[in-house]
Amino acid sequence: MDGRRFDLIIDTQRTLWTSLSLWRVAHGTFISPAARFLLSSKKPVTGYRFPKTMQRQLLDLLELACGQDFPSPKTLNLDLDPALSDAATRLLPDGPVYIGFAPGSGGPPKCWPLESFISIAQLQAAKGRVPVFLLGPKEDGWLNQIKAGVPEALFPLQDDGVQAAHGFSPLLPIAISKRFEAAVSNVSGAGHMFAVGGRPVVILYGVTAPKKFQPMTDKLTIIRAQDFGGPEMHNIPIDAVEEALEKVLTS
Repeated sequence: MDGRRFDLIIDTQRTLWTSLSLWRVAHGTFISPAARFLLSSKKPVTGYRFPKTMQRQLLDLLELACGQDFPSPKTLNLDLDPALSDAATRLLPDGPVYIGFAPGSGGPPKCWPLESFISIAQLQAAKGRVPVFLLGPKEDGWLNQIKAGVPEALFPLQDDGVQAAHGFSPLLPIAISKRFEAAVSNVSGAGHMFAVGGRPVVILYGVTAPKKFQPMTDKLTIIRAQDFGGPEMHNIPIDAVEEALEKVLTS
């Protein structure tokens, strides 16, 4: 590392030999779960069990490094800037029942077909609810197709002035998700944002393992493609998602 020294290194690897290579870099504090925290400058209490979900793992390592309460909580509740809540309320005013949809993800294998998202949104619109699609910068090309299929849908991140004021910061989608009655998402960053928003969320899994990539929320419904014939996302039937969504809306 060109002779550089780091005050803090947090290593997420769990294999001793690969973690040992990083440990050799000059450092002040080194945090690593490898070999039950053998190389770590700070260690958890006796009997501690490393979480199975990646998000909890990362937060536990951060908590350990900071010397704060440990382990990390099971849910997250961010103290958002009131200006973000005001912006979310302007985009989604009081009155309608909003249902959130996040059809994007890190790649095609993690995405339920867009046509299926459109079908679910149409069913919700027919019940008098307002579908709200959160589209990231890589999903702008879906805008016209969704508008054509679901004329009632809203796209708050594409509203005039939103990108100039907020860019694609994750904080505004979290604030917006608090306006939802419930939401449906692929396993993705947006799904984790919905979970932080505290509203019920139905998350669709294909090749991704739920136990590893489960968001931190107690209002989660998981639907696995494997339960319908295989890991490909298109195996998830529309009626299964609709049934799960209706269940959280009426519970």
